Amino acid sequence: IEGRARTVEAAVHELSDYLIGQDPSRINDLWQVMYRAGFYRGGPILMSAIAGIDQALWDIKGKVLNSPVWQLMGGLVRDKIKAYSWVGGD
Repeated sequence: IEGRARTVEAAVHELSDYLIGQDPSRINDLWQVMYRAGFYRGGPILMSAIAGIDQALWDIKGKVLNSPVWQLMGGLVRDKIKAYSWVGGD
């Protein structure tokens, strides 16, 4: 979130209590635990923190299985995509 990188970082640290010692391959279960952990659900700070953790969990799973994440998510679905880039931000 633009201008709120430290706030999202703090949310990631808060969520770590729900993750440390858990099986990182249980991505959906961990996502549900993180999302339902607090009273305020679905806000941009929480969802940005969960998104970053989710990406890290998929990366861990890919490394453990020696497989690229795109294959874990179902494989090739198109030959090319349009790209978007932005160089501003935190």
